[in-house]
Amino acid sequence: MQKVKVKGKLKMDFDLDKIKVHKAWRVKIINTTPHAITFLNSSTGEVLEVPPCGYLLNAKPVEKRVSISNGVELVETVFDPTPEGLAFVSHISSKFPDVIIVGSALAAQAYPEKVKMLVPCKGYERVPISQKRMRHDKFTVYTKKKSIWKKAWEIFVRKFLSEKILAGKFLRKF
Repeated sequence: MQKVKVKGKLKMDFDLDKIKVHKAWRVKIINTTPHAITFLNSSTGEVLEVPPCGYLLNAKPVEKRVSISNGVELVETVFDPTPEGLAFVSHISSKFPDVIIVGSALAAQAYPEKVKMLVPCKGYERVPISQKRMRHDKFTVYTKKKSIWKKAWEIFVRKFLSEKILAGKFLRKF
């Protein structure tokens, strides 16, 4: 049993030796969902089932107010990582650097670029989970999003401050 510390505090225990990496043809996978994943190799027709690794990777839903319209609050729900999940992902990424960590859509959003979401094979998009067949050669990944203000600032800097004349005039005012 390995004790995992997050920012100096003991947050969780899990046994890294019990985490199994499964190979789906050329791809190494750790399944952090609560159910088995059935992969289909579309070129050979071969089917492979990958069981859960034993650790369910969770995300914390957080509501962010977007606006209030006619007395109705409009919110956006985003999914934040948990300290335990961050510790798990960090240790798995360092111990198995070439593995794909597969999680739910919520986990993929909460741990951008680290956790991937499955992509169903053609014809299996809208079937019950027990009948799903997933691709082993394509995964959905969420990327870290920049705030709209950060994007606007980068555009401003690139467009206006990169020109020497405007940059000089702007800086002289300060």
